[in-house]
Amino acid sequence: MNVIALSTDIAAARDKIMDNIRENHPVFIIPVDCKVFEYIPKLELKEKVQSRMRICKELKINVLLKKRGEKTGTPYQLLSELLKAIDEKEECEVIVCGDVNVSEKEAAEVRYQLCELIQQFLYINLQLSIVHVCTEKEAKDNEKIRVFEHSIEKHKAAVAESIAHVNGLEDDSKNHKTTILKRLHSIQGFIAETQNNELKIAVAATKKSGKSVIVNSMIENEIAPTSLELATPNNCIYTTCSDGEFHLKYKGKEYANKDAEAMRSRLNTIFKEAEKDHKNGLGIPDMELQYPSCKNGFSTYTIYDTPGPNLAAATAHKEAAKRGVDAADVIIFTIDYSKYLTDDEYNYLKEVWQMCQKKGKNYSLILNVNKLDLRYDDGSDKSVVRIVDFIRNKLIETGKTEGIDFRGCVVIGTSALTYFNALTAPTLKCPNDDGDCSCLYEDFSMDAMDDCIDAYDDSETAVSVDYEKRAMSTLQQLKGMIDNAKIWHKQKITSVQEMEEFSGMPNLLSYVEYISTQKARNEKVNNLIFKIDSEYKAIMNLFHIEELMQRLKENKELYEKAKKILMEFEAAVKAILDPEYNDLYGENYMAIYTKFQDKRSGYLRDLTQKRPISLFDVSKMYADNVSEQLGLDAVLKEVTEQRVETLLTRELHKVYGTDESVILKIDMVCDDYTRKLSQVCKNAVSEYVSARRKEFGKWLEKEQRAISATLSYIWEERLNKLRSIVTEYSDKLTTECAEQLNIEVPEFQIVFEQGICMNSAGISNLNVATINKMISEAMHESNRFYDGKTDGLIGFFRKMFGAEKKITLGNVLKIYQSKKIAIDLQAVYKKNGTLEQYLETSVCSPLKNAMSEFIKDMMGEIRMLDNNIQSATEQIKTSIDETEKYEQNIKDLEKEKRLMEELKLALQFFSNSWNEVMQG
Repeated sequence: MNVIALSTDIAAARDKIMDNIRENHPVFIIPVDCKVFEYIPKLELKEKVQSRMRICKELKINVLLKKRGEKTGTPYQLLSELLKAIDEKEECEVIVCGDVNVSEKEAAEVRYQLCELIQQFLYINLQLSIVHVCTEKEAKDNEKIRVFEHSIEKHKAAVAESIAHVNGLEDDSKNHKTTILKRLHSIQGFIAETQNNELKIAVAATKKSGKSVIVNSMIENEIAPTSLELATPNNCIYTTCSDGEFHLKYKGKEYANKDAEAMRSRLNTIFKEAEKDHKNGLGIPDMELQYPSCKNGFSTYTIYDTPGPNLAAATAHKEAAKRGVDAADVIIFTIDYSKYLTDDEYNYLKEVWQMCQKKGKNYSLILNVNKLDLRYDDGSDKSVVRIVDFIRNKLIETGKTEGIDFRGCVVIGTSALTYFNALTAPTLKCPNDDGDCSCLYEDFSMDAMDDCIDAYDDSETAVSVDYEKRAMSTLQQLKGMIDNAKIWHKQKITSVQEMEEFSGMPNLLSYVEYISTQKARNEKVNNLIFKIDSEYKAIMNLFHIEELMQRLKENKELYEKAKKILMEFEAAVKAILDPEYNDLYGENYMAIYTKFQDKRSGYLRDLTQKRPISLFDVSKMYADNVSEQLGLDAVLKEVTEQRVETLLTRELHKVYGTDESVILKIDMVCDDYTRKLSQVCKNAVSEYVSARRKEFGKWLEKEQRAISATLSYIWEERLNKLRSIVTEYSDKLTTECAEQLNIEVPEFQIVFEQGICMNSAGISNLNVATINKMISEAMHESNRFYDGKTDGLIGFFRKMFGAEKKITLGNVLKIYQSKKIAIDLQAVYKKNGTLEQYLETSVCSPLKNAMSEFIKDMMGEIRMLDNNIQSATEQIKTSIDETEKYEQNIKDLEKEKRLMEELKLALQFFSNSWNEVMQG
């Protein structure tokens, strides 16, 4: 490639661009410390130059470039040098090094470097179908996957044969046969799962961001109706069918439709009904939409068009969106260019990011800046690279403050509407001589489009009014884009393909396919290979221990020595796998807390200084804290004793001025006072609860990240100790008994989920209207304020000031404290009960549940971590017990030995094929 380095001297850089822009389609590379979105505007280039310019930033890298036929590859440390060595027309492999046998944190940094590299490749339109990018570990895993998939039928046959042979053996007293069969069936299931090539792609976004158009572009059809008024109310799940028709599967029934229009009409009716269904949160059950295969390669995927979770009152939309994202292997998150990342978009993106992290989907989240056709409606520059780089950098910087690392996400800019319109315009039914707009395949010009539009104008009955409106809008939008390309970029678009390229969608679609085939599928298969290997190792550990015990049974003296060593081994393992976490007690955690900033949990700090803990102690402490701060007593005390009087004084000053000697009529001021007190209470409760809930949400995320990091660290340390223990006691057995302890410690990746975004806990913005209603009801129910002798506020006034008809503003302002209205207000709300229920169910419970679920999920992962080791140590204990039980019965010992030999022989069919994968 022709690579030209630019410097921080902007004038010189501009001259260099102008001198070389027409030469061999060069790549301009800016200094490593510069940002593309800041550098481009400084150049002050015309839009026509920017649109032709391929530009990216220099990167310090650690990669190998392997060209076709090469085995070792050539190392490169700078992106500019790598690009010079790449031939854009020749397939090659770029391997980002440094993630083999390192900590998860170091491996993550390598993945971030890979994503940064891909982002720069996309800026210069380097095709990932030609230049394959992976990390060093992925390259090794990919080879393992290749070997596995090459012989998958052999593995299936081998495990089936092993199961058949094990089934044919007699039962044993220790249930080894049952255990092995159970694990072999698990292996059989995992192998079958690797052959399920179905990958799910979800498109997620806030409402009206253009996600449905992206889905339409993938399926090359517009089936589900959407508009500004009509939002997607559920997950529309798209799959292909082979009969050429369109099918709807909904609520247990299937409806056949002759074409997309018939399907669209049916769905339009269903969607409009959902719009009115406030009882069910404006939502309807998910539906499957089957369509004829398309030509672009996406027919093999299941595609989810998810609803926007932020439509007012549409509670069901959020639940459906979460289901769709959770089910997907790849997620396209669409950001609306015209909004430039709103709070709703960012909060939802955080939630989706958290879900991907929780499931270990390292590359699954793809960010898409859509509606770039709208950039022609404002006065900003039109460079797509600059816009995309700006949003990516903004996300990375914003995420840093909240522990969200968006460096692992690639961002691609598109106008999905332009792409889909270009794709479908020639197929539009049209009342012209041809009966359609197929003339656009040959003549993609504004004049040809005008002819089609005129044909619609002149016709009365050829197509429906709705179809005509959509068709004319399609053609008019394409005319505008042809004009924009000519005016701004001096680019003449003369074909459907050129318009599709201009939209940016081919970049997104090819990258989605690249991630789906090269990353998501490999991650899925590699995870299943890991599960198969874990089951296989558990079986082999069973044989290792039994063989050891069988040999020791034959020598009483050695058995006694070995028994002592093995019992010590079991105790050492149990000490390491301590459920009370003594390795976090007292100074142990404070050493971690002091050394690592990302592992500083306030809850762990407070708990671990008192006693050894269970993780559920953390959940309980957090729940108690939430109740203490956001329960009814705490809220009422803060609001009525600290806030209401100040706010009430401010409101009365607005009405009567600040002169506290002014004389007021009691009846008039009483009415104002009551009304203002009610309003102030509403606002005070709403503002305080909303602010505190937000504080707790942030604290929740911070604590979860710190606890995750701490537990990941502790378990990494524990597994290192376990490996040392296995080695130590194996050496002891070898020295004292001439035997070995061949237990295998699984190579787990010790990374727990990095917290749960508070939005994912089902915590929505506080419903102010609901609180207002509760307070109004409470005030209405008790206008006497529990005084018992006076008649509401007027009674208070008359009691204080006798028969006087007038009162000073100063005296009015003293009433709140002098009559202890705060106490009466607290009694009113407690008696009413509605506010207490709302605070518990809508504010406290979601926060408590978020922490509880987080701890529960982590405990599940921990149980999975120590399962193999625990089963191995339990087996040692059982074997020792059984040996003592049977040591006088040589016949039983011989039978056990023979059964184990037969079981091992039966397993040999699978062992042989599996070892080829793991060793080869």
